[in-house]
Amino acid sequence: MTNDIPKPTAWGDEYDVLRQMRELDQRARMGGVGRTRAAYTTQRSFVEVVEEDAVAAEQDSIVVQRYRVKTNSFQYLICRTWDGTTEGSTDVYVAKPPHLRVAVGTDFTQRTVTATPDGGGSAVPATETVTPAYSTNSEIFAYEPEGGTGVVTITTPNTAVTWLDINAEERQWLLPLRAIEVCVNGVPRKMVIRGGAPV
Repeated sequence: MTNDIPKPTAWGDEYDVLRQMRELDQRARMGGVGRTRAAYTTQRSFVEVVEEDAVAAEQDSIVVQRYRVKTNSFQYLICRTWDGTTEGSTDVYVAKPPHLRVAVGTDFTQRTVTATPDGGGSAVPATETVTPAYSTNSEIFAYEPEGGTGVVTITTPNTAVTWLDINAEERQWLLPLRAIEVCVNGVPRKMVIRGGAPV
C-alpha cells in the first residue's frame, strides 16, 4: 500500500486527527490489535475501529481523502480526488486550515506583518507567504470535521465547503529567504536566512 498516512509533526486540531488516523492504521497493520481495520479504495482511505457497538465504531472512524490542488483561493482550495494514478473529474471545495485563511479581497498568497529589523531598530512591515505554497497539482489530505469547517457555502456555484485540509505538509506563514553577508575569521561569507525584516 503506497497511500500511507503521513506522520504528524505539528500541534493543533489537524495534528490530533492525523495522529489518530496513523495510530489506528498502524494497529490495523499489526494484525488488528484493538479490533481495528484499514480499507483502501481508489476514491478514499478508511481507517476504522471495529466495535460490537455500531455507534461507537462510527464515532471512532475517520475518513480521509487524498486530493490534488487545482486552484488556490482566499479561504479554500478547489481540488480533484487523486489516488496516485487517476485524478477525479469533479471539483471539490476544501477549506484551508484556519491559520492559513485570509479575508476575501486581499492577496491570498501573502500577508503583511510587522517585524523588527536584524540588529534592532524600529519595526517595519514585512511580507510573509504560505510555505510550502499551494501549487497546482500539489497533494493534500482532507477530512470532514464534525461541526463544519468554518468556511461559508460558496454561492457560485452553490457548494458547501465540508472538507478541511489536514495540513500534513505543515504549511505556515513565513518570511522570505534572503542573503546576508557575514565575516568569518576575517573572510566574508554569504548566508541565506529566513526571518526579520530587511535592514
